[in-house]
Amino acid sequence: MDESLLSIPPPNFCTSEAENRLINQIQSDLRSHLRSSKKKDERTITYKDVAPETAQTIIKWLGQKTTTLPSGLYYNSVPRTLRFTLWPNLIRTAHQDWLHRAMSRMKETNFLTPEEHMNLVLYSGMTGFNSFSGPYKSSYRVPDQAIVPAIGTLPLPSLVLESGWGESREELYALRDLWLVGGSGSVKIVMLVNWTVDEETRKVSGDIEVFGGDSLGGDVQRVQKEVIFPAPSPEVAEKQSIRVARKQLFGSSLPMNEDPDKITFIELKYLRLIAEEIIRKEGYVPA
Repeated sequence: MDESLLSIPPPNFCTSEAENRLINQIQSDLRSHLRSSKKKDERTITYKDVAPETAQTIIKWLGQKTTTLPSGLYYNSVPRTLRFTLWPNLIRTAHQDWLHRAMSRMKETNFLTPEEHMNLVLYSGMTGFNSFSGPYKSSYRVPDQAIVPAIGTLPLPSLVLESGWGESREELYALRDLWLVGGSGSVKIVMLVNWTVDEETRKVSGDIEVFGGDSLGGDVQRVQKEVIFPAPSPEVAEKQSIRVARKQLFGSSLPMNEDPDKITFIELKYLRLIAEEIIRKEGYVPA
């Protein structure tokens, strides 16, 4: 966490008493966490009933005060909640190397040409998006990972991956709806990786769900679910993969004269291997 957040905002930065109060509350919560004996443990802080105008000011303040935005920075204009995470557990980042390797593999197997590979930009928790529509119009989210076609000027990713550690499945589904419904069809596929831990046994379970919607962002449907831990039998584990079509990677910027339904398979066994190493380093064991 960047402790510059504890400094006083410049004069006239806030335009309302609500903005001043929320900045003061955030700073108070940060000081409390820094004094805690568990200050290096992950903590997600949520603020409720935050008006869109106030949220925009807070996000601007956070962006000015830190070199990188707080992990999971998220404002959802439907329930009017603002949220971010301090010292995120490394287990929730296991997907990053997995998806990066998958992108390289797509080029190696000629699923993507070198030029197409260069034109798919992979973001990992550092870039925020706010081009949502409908009831989500004023929302903002820094996704855990996202693929954005560099061709054209698409305002949202084509593929989003969100990872949960301690969040409820309902909270992850709220993120799913933000991207698919609030994205009005721009976001083609959302992957949700959900990690849960039994604190008594220190065993970590995990699964991945894949969702898609129609061209307008409605009719959200789960198209796939796979268990990561407990690991299935070797025969099943070897065959587990996430199916992704070219049209889901490129969205409306799909290159001409290409089969939009051509499929690549992202093998799940590599996510399992990466996650197991991190889980054990963090003092847990796979379920």
